[in-house]
Amino acid sequence: MKVMLLGESYSTGYGIKEEETFCHILNNDSKFPFTLHNFAEAGGSLDHCYRVGVENYEKLSPDYTICVFPKSSYFRREVYINDKFEKITAWENTDLFYLLSGKETEINVMKNIDAMSYKFKNFIFIDTIQDGFTYDFCSIPGDLHPGPEWNICMANHIREILT
Repeated sequence: MKVMLLGESYSTGYGIKEEETFCHILNNDSKFPFTLHNFAEAGGSLDHCYRVGVENYEKLSPDYTICVFPKSSYFRREVYINDKFEKITAWENTDLFYLLSGKETEINVMKNIDAMSYKFKNFIFIDTIQDGFTYDFCSIPGDLHPGPEWNICMANHIREILT
């Protein structure tokens, strides 16, 4: 059975070895009956997750779609301007920063989660804070990205949800 994984740098395993990522851990577990197909992108937004999910959903035809996303990345946006998708963050396209206000961000988060819930069969959204994964939990020293221990915990969390 197939799982389409959406997310940002937490899901790509930014800063750790490939074999330490939760995707690799689960895909190499002979008792785990699913194959994770990782469409996450470092620096990605929920807008990006939705767009990439829609672009790949029919081709992959997953049994589940999981989006792993930390609250710390909610402020990221993606808009289509000048015939291309542009990222809006605190460090890119600051002239569009007004789209990242508190209310705009709240609306955008709910819009994307609702859209993914509607569009993708068996959609699961894992908010890494709400589900008990704090920012400093098993993180890489001097970096806000999660380390190998966090990935082991996330692999166990996903295993529990799906089996």
